Amino acid sequence: MPAETPIRALRIHLGAHKTATTHLQKALHKHRAALRAADIDFVRPVELRAALNPGERRLRLPWRERARSEAALAGLRTGAGTLAISEENLAGLIRDLFDATPYRNLAARLGPLARLAGAAPPALFLAARSFDRLWPSAHAEALRHHPHDPGRIDRLRRIARSAPPSWIDVVDRLARACPQATIRVWRYEDHAAHWRSIAAAFVGADTGPIAGVTRPKGSMSPSAEGVRLAEAVTGPDRRAAVLAIFAAHPAAAGEPYAPFDAAETAALRARYEADLAGLRARGQLLVFD
Repeated sequence: MPAETPIRALRIHLGAHKTATTHLQKALHKHRAALRAADIDFVRPVELRAALNPGERRLRLPWRERARSEAALAGLRTGAGTLAISEENLAGLIRDLFDATPYRNLAARLGPLARLAGAAPPALFLAARSFDRLWPSAHAEALRHHPHDPGRIDRLRRIARSAPPSWIDVVDRLARACPQATIRVWRYEDHAAHWRSIAAAFVGADTGPIAGVTRPKGSMSPSAEGVRLAEAVTGPDRRAAVLAIFAAHPAAAGEPYAPFDAAETAALRARYEADLAGLRARGQLLVFD
């Protein structure tokens, strides 16, 4: 497809952190030949980041620089009628989850996506997870990459008690940022049993059986003891030490990391269930048999 030709169909998996995004990406990458045969180009984070930020591992979005962003994405248009992108940092970084308004800068990051799709409106996909489980998992993941923030969990507990975050709010802000887009959400809890159906919904086609992949060890959550030990690590070799601790203290081998009390957990779960009911009523929730 020539670089100047708009993508016929753009499908974006925003990949909220700690919602099995890496597993889905690995499975679709393994299935890439079948996707190409179905006229679908699947782009992983490593490829999107290489296109937008050559020589860097991070994703920095030049969406406000229209010529640069369009030129970067043009290099990913390899002839398929559909471009399917999965990237966990499109909506925001993992630190942007630790907020009463998760992914607060969503609109600024995603506003121009609709025009990058050309004439066809994009289809956007997002996985949701209850924050009583999402936040602890994201906290552990953040320890892999950044020094411990000692006040984070207390801040999240206050948010849980006063203003539990809402996935419907995230979806509504996404809709305002990309008003022509269709938006579909699935529950993280459905991933284990229905990830193949989720993958098909994301790419927009039945591409035949998708081979399974093992769970990515590098993103699996540690036990409560592993988190406690990792929080205390400092120094220049902190990351390597944290990774070693997590490998030695997997979640399955100890008590789960659960920093919220019963009332806080109940408030976060009640908000999640209300959000799911609202998304289902609006036809935005993917439901599996």
